[in-house]
Amino acid sequence: MTEVYAPSDSSPLSENDLTATAPERVRGRPFAKGNPGGPGRPRGTRNDTTRLLDQLAGEHADEIVDQVIKRACEGDLRAAELVLSRIWSRQPVPSQFRLPPMRTFFDMTAAYGAVNEAFANGELTPVEAKTALATIREHGEAMFRFEGAALYETQPLQTPKQE
Repeated sequence: MTEVYAPSDSSPLSENDLTATAPERVRGRPFAKGNPGGPGRPRGTRNDTTRLLDQLAGEHADEIVDQVIKRACEGDLRAAELVLSRIWSRQPVPSQFRLPPMRTFFDMTAAYGAVNEAFANGELTPVEAKTALATIREHGEAMFRFEGAALYETQPLQTPKQE
């Protein structure tokens, strides 16, 4: 029997001691049931390199921003693109256009007309007009489903009588 020395002390361990303390793993199933990828990394944790870069950038952030803005003002297009991409949000600005109320199918026709007129006058962008028209169409489909169901409940379809 071979003797193995534990790193913490100089007392010898036998092979039986090693197998008794080793965690038992089933071959082919290394992770707990329901956890196929193992415990993984906790959400929100960052690696050491990223934290170090954040710290370095944080110490010199004002200087870096000033330098990039200075270069952008001097005509460096890449610096200007960088500054502008961070300043202006890519989120669309909410439209001031309001759809008219749609309580009947006839109101939907008026709503379509209002969207087309606003688009023609330049009040709506093509994307805004397309979104508004899709909203009207979906509203109409919902009205058709609900009104059709209500109509069916009040006047169920009658099958023709067989003679």
